[in-house]
Amino acid sequence: MKAMTETFLETGWDGEAEARQARDDRAAALTAQGFVCSCQDLWNVAGRRVFLLEAAQPEREAIRVESTKTRLDAKAKPIKRKLLDFEIF
Repeated sequence: MKAMTETFLETGWDGEAEARQARDDRAAALTAQGFVCSCQDLWNVAGRRVFLLEAAQPEREAIRVESTKTRLDAKAKPIKRKLLDFEIF
């Protein structure tokens, strides 16, 4: 699983609201690319806000299982086949 962490410091922007908005915009962009994102509002030791973004791509196995389920649901109706009885001499 490919993962990344990005931080948006209050001091790096024109205040708390702008830093939070930049983090939220980045999270929306990564979500649109297929990442699973989580956001946290933290504080550093100096008392400044730190807006944290963690993003990870879903595991390929989870994607493959989901696509297999979809295919199986589409093929839920079993196919009936006739078996022929014959003898070989």
